[in-house]
Amino acid sequence: MPLMCLMEKPRAIEQGVISSISDESSLIRKAIELSRFKFMEKTYAGYLGLSPSQFSKIKHGRDGAGKVWHLPITAIARFECLVGHTLLTQWITYQRDLMFSDDLRELHDAEQKAAALRAKLLGRAA
Repeated sequence: MPLMCLMEKPRAIEQGVISSISDESSLIRKAIELSRFKFMEKTYAGYLGLSPSQFSKIKHGRDGAGKVWHLPITAIARFECLVGHTLLTQWITYQRDLMFSDDLRELHDAEQKAAALRAKLLGRAA
């Protein structure tokens, strides 16, 4: 475990901040903005085992050719220790919960429509 995490556990971020972030590159930039330490990209990259150019591409979401870049999943815990908060994992959880809620809502609506159609068909048959 990195020394910084031993000194202070990464803190949670307010829900309003999490729900305001729309994409991964905005997430990385917001995490850096909210960081308890203000490092240069080179320092973030080195701590995460990435080259500065890789980290810059991840931070901006794309490279000059339009290729999408993501923070490796194996670097998320180290990144959260470095910035001092859990914005990334909270955002991932928030995104998952949104999908789960939408799926449940769609299932509920489909079940309601099916019940209404059954009742309608049974009413015609009687």
